[in-house]
Amino acid sequence: MRERSYDKERLMKLRHVLLALACVSVAAPACNDAKPEASKEAVSAKPKTETSASAAAVQDAKAAPSASAASSAAPATVTFDASGIPSSATGVLPDGVADGILKVGSPPVVKLVSAGDEPRAALTYELSENKKQTTGMRMNLEMTMQMGAQAMPSTKLPQIGMNIELATGKKDASGDVQVAGTITKVALKAGGPAEEPLVKALGPVMDGMKGIKITYFVSPKGRARDVSVTLPPKADPNATQMLEQMKQSFDSMVAPLPDEAVGIGSSWVVVTRLKTGADILQYTTYKLRAKNGTKIDLDTTVKQFAASAALQAPGAGASGKITKFISEGNGASSLDLKSLAPDKGTGTVNGSMMLDAAPMGSMSVDTNVKIEFGGPIN
Repeated sequence: MRERSYDKERLMKLRHVLLALACVSVAAPACNDAKPEASKEAVSAKPKTETSASAAAVQDAKAAPSASAASSAAPATVTFDASGIPSSATGVLPDGVADGILKVGSPPVVKLVSAGDEPRAALTYELSENKKQTTGMRMNLEMTMQMGAQAMPSTKLPQIGMNIELATGKKDASGDVQVAGTITKVALKAGGPAEEPLVKALGPVMDGMKGIKITYFVSPKGRARDVSVTLPPKADPNATQMLEQMKQSFDSMVAPLPDEAVGIGSSWVVVTRLKTGADILQYTTYKLRAKNGTKIDLDTTVKQFAASAALQAPGAGASGKITKFISEGNGASSLDLKSLAPDKGTGTVNGSMMLDAAPMGSMSVDTNVKIEFGGPIN
């Protein structure tokens, strides 16, 4: 097979798309993923309704008062399902709608959809002080790009493997535990000769992630706060572009839990605002599939919307307008409420984005991301 050649410009575009998608994928389904029908089962008896974004936000605020101040008077009318998830043919929300649901910089909102079967009990993390755990992540990404009339060949990128060493510190007066995480290993694995050039080209950029340190506090309900990211002294300058995405990824390392008592079959929605070049409003629906002591199995669906049509690609020198943004994920995970990260998890995210970007013109990107969490990579 003839080895493909990759010019510098194309590798630049591939790199930025890869990094953005990798961070979104880690933040979204990697920690917990589910089957699409899970949320449908939880709300099957509830019809769709059409309501204003502000009205939907007020409904959310009943379950999460912290969202109420951020949810006043959005101007557009949007269709929401019974879980409060909006519907959009293009995946791009009208101006003002996302701010009426959750403003940029606001903490995630957790809303109970169904309490599930009896018996019910509160789900709470039981993290102890001075505990260590190493978790591994493996990601496979396939991507198809088209720029104007020119369709590029479908590209299967090398598998990305990453080890993250986590350690707890002291608990504060509120019961929140400080967690420190360090990326100790990053590896690219070619699936064949055609991927070897990308391993060589992307290797130095991915190596720039090694040594990145993240600290944050996590509450017994899985709410992360005060996330701080520190680069190693000799980090690749391109790694600075990943800081915000990395903060959001670790923000979601622990799945947020509902305040209410729940049983098997219960479900809850977590609304998050992400900034990864695109401004994204993310809905993650968790469903409790099984529970045995502190060990639980979760199914999760992830749906993302462009909160704004504006696009600013970090470091790529590109800006423009998003005309289509369809991104949905599903999978499953198992975790121990005494652990810092899931014991195991798998997930798939499919995305399709179209945009008019300067200086490149019209562009479309279709992606398929498969993620596996669990033991450390070798």
